[in-house]
Amino acid sequence: MALEASPADVVMLGIDGVRVLDAREVDGEIELPVETTTDRDWCRACGVRAHSKERPTVVVRDVTGFGRRGRLRWRKRRWRCPEPACPAGSWTEQHPALRPRMTMTERARKTACRRGGRDGQPVATVASEFGVGWHTIMRAVFDHGQPLVDDPTRTGGVRALGVDETSFLRAGPRRRTRFVTGLVDLDRARLLDVVDGRAGSAVAEWLGNRDHGWLAVVERVALDPYRGYYNALVGGLDAPEVVVDAFHVVRLGNTVVDEVRRRVQQQTTGPSRARRRPAVPHPPAAVDRPRTPLSARPPAAA
Repeated sequence: MALEASPADVVMLGIDGVRVLDAREVDGEIELPVETTTDRDWCRACGVRAHSKERPTVVVRDVTGFGRRGRLRWRKRRWRCPEPACPAGSWTEQHPALRPRMTMTERARKTACRRGGRDGQPVATVASEFGVGWHTIMRAVFDHGQPLVDDPTRTGGVRALGVDETSFLRAGPRRRTRFVTGLVDLDRARLLDVVDGRAGSAVAEWLGNRDHGWLAVVERVALDPYRGYYNALVGGLDAPEVVVDAFHVVRLGNTVVDEVRRRVQQQTTGPSRARRRPAVPHPPAAVDRPRTPLSARPPAAA
């Protein structure tokens, strides 16, 4: 049985089955004491109507409201089975929007995932605005972002495929520079996947995990002038149109122009000025002079 809930209690909060009991400002944040609209429960083991045991309070972070942080103070219901022989004992009510042992509501976690993923904001910035830790936001990004990454429709219908390498992790005292290969849908400007390494075998393995229908749709590929990528793409796709991306074309053109300029300059004017510069003798070394302590110097004339 559900209690009567007014629109101001439930609709304005935006969480089905949860109503607002009060509203106050605490430490510059909006705090809303809330509770569920369910006033009774039954034992899952024996089916007997449960008795209310106690009302513990849990504070969870919510989305911002009116330019301030928001948090919910949830007065949870803890139930117990009145039957002495029932093994259920006691349990605490749950709500899909307020998952157990979570410090944020599900809509706040989904918002954090969107801001850290689609909006590209730093995780530390999102964590600071919500008033939680870095790992809390990263867990929300993983929980809500992994289904989006695994969605097969996200990578479907790719007609123009881009492949390029990038430095993922810089070299340090105990590690080398780590490279990864990124695969991009050029028409929709969407990152499809990132594979470890920059060898053609990594691209060939990624293409091997796609079905024939996916491979048959790809019409052209853009890549840097690397033979490993070329062999993997030509061997894994059905005769695509292969082009070199604009960045590497301009880069190779500038390199060739620079090499020709240097060669012509050396043939016309001879070696560079730096090689023809005459040697300049070093100045004579300073002569060490004996230093007299200040205490031994005669006093200055008045």
